[in-house]
Amino acid sequence: MNVLAVGTTSIHAIAIVVALGYYVVLSLIVLPWLSSGGSREPARVLAALDRRAMPWILGSVVAFTVTGVLMMLASPESEGLGNLGGSTWAVLIVVKHLVVVAMVVLGVVMHRVLVPRLDGTWWTPAVEPSTDVRDLRPMAQASAAMSLLGAVALLLTAAAQAA
Repeated sequence: MNVLAVGTTSIHAIAIVVALGYYVVLSLIVLPWLSSGGSREPARVLAALDRRAMPWILGSVVAFTVTGVLMMLASPESEGLGNLGGSTWAVLIVVKHLVVVAMVVLGVVMHRVLVPRLDGTWWTPAVEPSTDVRDLRPMAQASAAMSLLGAVALLLTAAAQAA
């Protein structure tokens, strides 16, 4: 394996860890803490966390997309993408990319709909942010779904590498 392949694989792995790590920490630590009354203003806390995390999430999505395409094009199994469907590897990679697309769509819904709705910035003019912890339920469910989809994507990656 050459230096470029090792670097690409490393950047890809780090980018995935950054993106999925955020959603796992959100669903296992932050949202349960907020739901248990950890803050008087859970929506403001969640919105502030979301604003600070967004550059990291977007950067990791760009990094793992670019490195993923490079790795797929360089893979001998892909034959330059001319053999999509001819091998187990190709089928697993296509399914993995469908899962990743679902993750991106869910991420957009979370960051452009659910968080602004909680923060009171969904409609103009802004309204008061929610202080009811029950309003966090859709965000908790979406975050758990994102973590689960991330685990599925990682398992598909491992299965493709083994194939």
